[in-house]
Amino acid sequence: MSIGLRLKFPGGTQEQYVAVHDHLDIENRPPRGLIFHSSGPIDGGWGVIDFWHNRADFDEFVQSRLVPARTDLGDLAFPEPPDIKEFPVHNYTMPISTAEKPRLPRPPQDEIDEHSAWPLTAGGPEPVPTARACRRGRRSWPTRVRPLRCSVPWSPSGAGGASP
Repeated sequence: MSIGLRLKFPGGTQEQYVAVHDHLDIENRPPRGLIFHSSGPIDGGWGVIDFWHNRADFDEFVQSRLVPARTDLGDLAFPEPPDIKEFPVHNYTMPISTAEKPRLPRPPQDEIDEHSAWPLTAGGPEPVPTARACRRGRRSWPTRVRPLRCSVPWSPSGAGGASP
């Protein structure tokens, strides 16, 4: 079962948190089992809210990375261990914003099929035109494709009609 952890670092500061967080390099080397991490100032110190897949993953992270980081940083780290409260997590949701959705890069012109905006790759999606391309009278490079039949001719310039 997933768990939530509330950690309070009495007397902790943002500078101490940043020193530890940067040393751990969580963004590039996330610990196994971490679902979500957040932190911010609280009355009398610094607070952290984490969600983990289980307590064993958190305990392993503390022993293998957090304790050594605290030792390496000395006075730059939090002076005291945190007060930790654990709670069971019934549900969590992580919506993906449109800014985070992956986009397909536009391939070189010689990799585009003459009837579609999709690249010619083995095992890729079936090339299809898009509704937006038909309305504009040309093919476009979509991030999502809905199959559609249209009779707009394609040209390497991207405009409808024959190539010059």
